[in-house]
Amino acid sequence: MSRLNLGDNLILDTDYSTSEVKTGATWINGKPIYSKVVQCSFSSTSGQTSTNAHGVAGILEIVKYDAISTTNSPVWYKLPYCSGQTGTPYAIATVDRTNIYLGTTISGLLGRNCYVTIYYTKSTD
Repeated sequence: MSRLNLGDNLILDTDYSTSEVKTGATWINGKPIYSKVVQCSFSSTSGQTSTNAHGVAGILEIVKYDAISTTNSPVWYKLPYCSGQTGTPYAIATVDRTNIYLGTTISGLLGRNCYVTIYYTKSTD
């Protein structure tokens, strides 16, 4: 079990796992916070959105999510990422109660894996 400081005095005891983990923290509504790491992938076409099911049933609220990905270089990108260069290459991740959506115009990320850690409460608690 590791300690994760999310700021504002919120520290979670969490293991990073591709299975659901109860973090030991509670959200502002008093419900327990869970986490799960989901490995998903970008589309192989620039500017196209890929849809990746995260497999979590009964999400009430998404508290936070973090996304990272790497190229072959290896350069690691924390998403969202915007380079500020001409043409503004970007990489983004968004999450809803069912899916993780990824999009990029960075050629080195096309078709590559992305790891998204979602923190959420459940409607069943």
